[in-house]
Amino acid sequence: MTYAVVEALRSVTPRGSRERAWSGTVAVAGGRARFSLTGSAFPETRATLALSDAAGVTLVDLGEKVAARASREEFFALFRPASEEAGPAAMRLADVSVAVTPAGPGRPRDGVPTTRWAVSLSWTMKLSEPGRIVTVTHATKGTVDVADGFQDARSPFDDLSRLFVARGEAREKLDAELRKIAGLPVAVSLESASEVSSEAAGLPGGAPAEGAAAPVKSTSTLTRTITALSRRARTSADDALFLLPDDVRSRSLDRLLAQRPVLP
Repeated sequence: MTYAVVEALRSVTPRGSRERAWSGTVAVAGGRARFSLTGSAFPETRATLALSDAAGVTLVDLGEKVAARASREEFFALFRPASEEAGPAAMRLADVSVAVTPAGPGRPRDGVPTTRWAVSLSWTMKLSEPGRIVTVTHATKGTVDVADGFQDARSPFDDLSRLFVARGEAREKLDAELRKIAGLPVAVSLESASEVSSEAAGLPGGAPAEGAAAPVKSTSTLTRTITALSRRARTSADDALFLLPDDVRSRSLDRLLAQRPVLP
């Protein structure tokens, strides 16, 4: 099975807007998958090729001819924005709400009928820091169109969980709900909004922290589209697609990573 994929993410914060996009082709056969990008690298890396098997993902920089192994979670984390609030002394999630529900037929893709799912996620996170409490609220809503009958074509590269910002209880509930969606996701559209505010710790009424600024609001829009669905019988010649080239050297993952931007 092969298909073409395009992903695009646009984030708007008080620091300005940022757009990222990547496109390429995916081949899937025998429990292995190959994701080859065109004209760009995977987010925050110099790798343009990813090979997936039961043990994880191998990222490959074909220009420098080096490769590095990564767990699936490490690979998925490349697509999620880092946060300045990522290392609190204490963190508590509340008001976690996740829903994945059928929403009728979706738009056909390459002559293949699809089923649409509505997805919503929201949570509140409180971070305790010396002298203040930071509150982060987040909400994501969107749709997923799935080509039914293509479950065997799905690979880790089609994991929907990596498209969402969630952790802890929110991540666990999201993953459980997303398991309702079978088949191949051929169209994903998500809109997210986050707000960060702070208050002085230990003061009645949640008084604003001294010198605190107005709440920081951010929004993002993510789309993922699959086209050119093609299925044929597997041949022995296909095995070479999922193997590292002979002239590629193995290195540690940090050798392929670029410095990550931070979003508020």
